[in-house]
Amino acid sequence: MNGAMRALPHHTVDLGGGVFQIDTGFQRPLFDAAYLVVDDGHAQARLLQAREFHESARSLVTLAQAKSYNGAVTLMVTAAIAYSDAVTAKARGVVNQQDHQSAPRLLREVLGNRLPEGQDRFFRKLLGRKDEVNYGTRSATLEEAQRLLLALD
Repeated sequence: MNGAMRALPHHTVDLGGGVFQIDTGFQRPLFDAAYLVVDDGHAQARLLQAREFHESARSLVTLAQAKSYNGAVTLMVTAAIAYSDAVTAKARGVVNQQDHQSAPRLLREVLGNRLPEGQDRFFRKLLGRKDEVNYGTRSATLEEAQRLLLALD
């Protein structure tokens, strides 16, 4: 969607805010599109959000006054998802629209071998913590949060 606006194909609807609906004609009950097509502004907006989530997590960890750091880890997960969206939006004009566990697959598809294996592993590991810190009963420790934050940096 770079540059001047082009006429949209008949099966595409501009929903505003850089979001487009594409009717592929494919129908299956309870099946959502894998990717959301976005415009150029979406990448910059998601990058700003990622940085805000990241800095908020850093503040919680730096203050080191909590009994649980689940909130900080949740913000780190959200930051990582937003960073991924920013990259895929900028590079290909799409963001992940499935469950968050699918985000690393799209990032790898977009970046190919330019995505370092260690970052891919860390992203998957961090996403794996999402349900645990949001819905589980175990609290993340300060040390865990510090390690995750260091890796996210």
